[in-house]
Amino acid sequence: MSIDLHIHTNFSDGTDSPQEIVEKSEKLGLKAIAITDHETIKGFSKITKESIEVIRGVEISAKWDALSEKNPESGIHILMYFVEEKSDINILLEEVRENKKSRNSQILEKLKTLGIHVDLNEVETHNDQVLGRPHIAALMVQHEYVSNIPEAFNLYLGNGRPAYIDLHQISITKLIEIAKASKVITVLAHPHTLDPKKNMLINNNWINTSLTKNLKELMSMGLTGIETYYSSYDFSIRKQLSKFANELNLIETGGSDYHGEIKLDLRLGTGWKNKPLAVPDEFLDKLKDKYESIK
Repeated sequence: MSIDLHIHTNFSDGTDSPQEIVEKSEKLGLKAIAITDHETIKGFSKITKESIEVIRGVEISAKWDALSEKNPESGIHILMYFVEEKSDINILLEEVRENKKSRNSQILEKLKTLGIHVDLNEVETHNDQVLGRPHIAALMVQHEYVSNIPEAFNLYLGNGRPAYIDLHQISITKLIEIAKASKVITVLAHPHTLDPKKNMLINNNWINTSLTKNLKELMSMGLTGIETYYSSYDFSIRKQLSKFANELNLIETGGSDYHGEIKLDLRLGTGWKNKPLAVPDEFLDKLKDKYESIK
């Protein structure tokens, strides 16, 4: 049996409900999962029956000026585990969600100046869903401004692109500081996005001293772990990242980054067909041990 610690539902930019995720995970034989919606933990209230273990998580995009100055396409995403409703980090999430609404409006205004006219009111949604760039990208596809969602990000919405806005993001130092006070586990998601370059996942040369330097700086802020098993990583990358994690004494996590129909052919629990994912059970055991040590 394996686990999946990086999953999105229709409370952010996934298409499956939280309960559907639980039921699908059980059918797949997963031992445990973590739902990690963007900027919200509200989806957990909609799980009516937990047939497998479900970890309360969240994914938050942060701002790290030192990185973006070197590479405008860089991005840092932090996965947090064991997030409680009554915590400082959950209060922060409310603030971030409000700021994200303003950010969405600014993105739409930028797109208008580029001749692209879409309206988020067209999205079929529910009151607690956190809308973001993927929803805007889907509308761009629907109105035939682009052929697919990746193209929308590559040309317009991705970090450093013409319609990109990051004003909703909180600084990485403040984010980890509040996370520490809230006693949650902080994990760097898909670390290649710290300094993205063309064909980097093919060349496999990005796991280097620069990554080590960034990880050490994040650890000095209080980072707990790193996502070493990720759907876009082949065996070689996972092995190298695991070596880094062990050398730096970072706990490891892994997950599919499943979004349902938003990412076609990316499967819950196992990721892409050509890079099958099987996150070891022991990752969850070590995650729990670390959580017990900081509670």
